Amino acid sequence: MNENGLPSKHLTFELGKTIAMTGKNGSGKSMLLHHILNHGEGITLSPKVVFGVYEQFYVIENQQLKS
Repeated sequence: MNENGLPSKHLTFELGKTIAMTGKNGSGKSMLLHHILNHGEGITLSPKVVFGVYEQFYVIENQQLKS
């Protein structure tokens, strides 16, 4: 466990692999992705990593809102 009470995990992926995160709404997927993209505490990425995020958008009353 880390200082936030969350389990510590070490993940390693082979070069050239595509990784997807799935889960229920509100389960923390976006929060984790933003933490990784911002090189948050405990995050180490190889300089070879190419990171991309696909976000969905909704259009309500002619205004574009992020989901």
